Amino acid sequence: MQTDGNPATICSNGSGGNQLFVTSGGLGYVYDLALNTLTLIGDADFPFPAIMGAFCDGFFLVLKGGTNQFQWSALEDGFVWDALDVAQLSQSSDNLQSLIAVHGQVWLLGTKTSVVWADVGGTQAFAPIPGSLMQVGSRAAFSGFAIDNALFWVGGNDQGQAVVFRGAGVGAVPQRISTYAVEFALNNAPQLEDAIGWGYQENGHTFYVLYVPSLPTTWVFDISMGVWHERALWDAVRMRDVPDLGRCHTYCFGVHLVGDRQSNAVYEQNFNFPSYESVEMGG
Repeated sequence: MQTDGNPATICSNGSGGNQLFVTSGGLGYVYDLALNTLTLIGDADFPFPAIMGAFCDGFFLVLKGGTNQFQWSALEDGFVWDALDVAQLSQSSDNLQSLIAVHGQVWLLGTKTSVVWADVGGTQAFAPIPGSLMQVGSRAAFSGFAIDNALFWVGGNDQGQAVVFRGAGVGAVPQRISTYAVEFALNNAPQLEDAIGWGYQENGHTFYVLYVPSLPTTWVFDISMGVWHERALWDAVRMRDVPDLGRCHTYCFGVHLVGDRQSNAVYEQNFNFPSYESVEMGG
């Protein structure tokens, strides 16, 4: 599988097609859950570079890098793409940064603005929801994460950056959730664009986790409490803090599993564990 330094994205069409749609290195792949095979999408109409994918209303969607366009697949089939099944933003002129499915809608975050689209049926399946244009975009394409029935991301526009927002719903102004301390730290990050957002729920608390590789700590927002905290590991060799190991998460087999930011290891994360090292599940 080809890589380009960006995180891969994975989404599923469930029992409708038994497929996982994967984007990595600008290319698209389909993992067949029935045949246990991973296949490069060979359709000439598949957009390149494919920055990230999503699933909404029976369609796989993909964001085409360096443009304000996104495209969708045939119904429940990630192998089939039509060059006519494409949409281009007209509400604003900035390029798209992120495409994220939330509540059966498609949130499209640009460099200066954002807008929400939905499946309206007909030959042009997706269209913008009236009144959904927001005057804030994204400064980190992969900082967006849907959790607690909302979208969280690191925002910005042509007036500034590094404010963390919660999408409050169509037609509502995005809610600023970051504090001045968080914004000061993010603004002083040598490189904010490669921030990665993820999240999980444990012991009644729901967390939005923001990993910024160039910062010494990972910033975490406890959505349930409405407060921020930092997480870090002590590097005894360099004698300083480094960010928490986790950079992605899933809950399955009854446990929280996180991917290691610096290797291909997968760990079980548990509030009762004192360290990741004692619970490594793979390498």
